[in-house]
Amino acid sequence: MDWSVAQLVPASIFDVVDRTVTIRPALDLYNDCDHRLACSATVARKDHPDAAPEQQTAMTLLWAAMSVGATYGLVALAFNVVLSNSGVFNFALPQFVMLGSFLGYQLLSVAEVPVLLAIAVCAVAGALLGLVEEYVAIRPLGAASGHAALITTVGAAVVLQGAAMVIWGTTPRSVSFPGSTKAVDLLGGRVGVLDLVLIGLCIGMALAFHWASRRTRLGLYGRVATSDEEAARLRGVNVRLVRTVSLMVAGTFGCLIGPLVGSQSNANVDMGNTLVVLAFVALALGGFGSYIGSMLAGFVIGGVQISVTRYWGSEAALPVLYALLLVLLLVKPTGLFGDKRLRMI
Repeated sequence: MDWSVAQLVPASIFDVVDRTVTIRPALDLYNDCDHRLACSATVARKDHPDAAPEQQTAMTLLWAAMSVGATYGLVALAFNVVLSNSGVFNFALPQFVMLGSFLGYQLLSVAEVPVLLAIAVCAVAGALLGLVEEYVAIRPLGAASGHAALITTVGAAVVLQGAAMVIWGTTPRSVSFPGSTKAVDLLGGRVGVLDLVLIGLCIGMALAFHWASRRTRLGLYGRVATSDEEAARLRGVNVRLVRTVSLMVAGTFGCLIGPLVGSQSNANVDMGNTLVVLAFVALALGGFGSYIGSMLAGFVIGGVQISVTRYWGSEAALPVLYALLLVLLLVKPTGLFGDKRLRMI
């Protein structure tokens, strides 16, 4: 199925015709936003005597922006899990989301297994892939795993994308996740049920990761290891184990959110390439090492993307986001809430 940006972006997100708001959260193949374009849900606008049409349209767009931003924020959180505990930037993580979306297609749409079983399979697959990646792409680098891992994890991403292409091909696949076609009226706007799930999951996981990084042994060990690996070893911290566990946790998380993202945008082998760009922008904008920053930056990016697309067209969204990132990093190089020890650019 050929998704045309010119056809879908202006007419899908913003057109209000015959008292009907049509929502297809923006995905632009040209501007690396294609993990949301294939998701389409036409939502009928109900009458609200106390709400003007413009107000309801604005609230509906706000929900769409938060849903788009939640996707970027979730992937940025996965980036931060590895980065905060090992100092490694794992470029392959968006491909875990892509693989999770295809697993969701295979399990939910083809095999029609129960949702809980599909979630369990995605979790196990993500953990195993994270473990394999650590053994194959990162562990052989030894002490040089920091910047050298940028290259090896890119290689891992290429391998994962190639494997998905061989198994499922290049045709987008629809993921039949329960509730993917349902929508509700909320706060004067119209929003999909799974959009609310994505938004709530992003907020909840950001808070959970933030708490875990400061209150659990793994989180504290990871912070010590990232700050000074040699000192951490001298204090008895198993740095290699901390890194391995962080990759497995991030892999599990990436595969788990895959079916949700795939149900909104269809499983597509190019999904990871899109996510790595915009999730990195969210990570850098929010600050390396900051889970709360990643969440907030994701929502900001979603809002900017929707707003710019509405008024200037989808082709202007990515340049505006890059300009915003550049200005912020010139003023505050660590991002909004970043840790100076984890500055990667």
